[in-house]
Amino acid sequence: MEQCVRLGYVRSLGLSNFNSQQVSRVLDVATIPPVTNQIECHPYLNQMVLAKICYKSDIVVTACSPLGAPSPVPGISGTPNLLNDNRLELLTIKYNKSAAQVVLRYMVSVQRGTVPLPKSEDKTHMIENMDIFDFELSESDMSYIDVFDSRSRFFPFTECVAHYS
Repeated sequence: MEQCVRLGYVRSLGLSNFNSQQVSRVLDVATIPPVTNQIECHPYLNQMVLAKICYKSDIVVTACSPLGAPSPVPGISGTPNLLNDNRLELLTIKYNKSAAQVVLRYMVSVQRGTVPLPKSEDKTHMIENMDIFDFELSESDMSYIDVFDSRSRFFPFTECVAHYS
């Protein structure tokens, strides 16, 4: 892949679903370091340790599924719905924003610096997802959301377990 950069075929390299050990192994041998690591990241899986490792290495964390999974994930029973989490209700009232907007603001805040990739086919939701830059969450509200972390994945990729280490 580095040769592709040298030849001008691509501008930069990125990682996807790499854990901290895998990121470290890449950085140990890379002559052209990756610029991003796209990972599942949301309040139930905030990935703070991995994010800090990436930030120290100038790797931007791109958060896939930042709003969780709005419907049950195939093969996983009891998938929680992040946007219906009652703990977000106080913040939606305080900031006069939807649960999705509060979560996205949490993800992009200066404290986290994550680039969320929310998905939607609904134009109203797309517009709502962009309307998050007219407010900031307080430090105490950021800490409040931090405790949602339960290391719960919506997409566990169990078929790839041999590659995790």
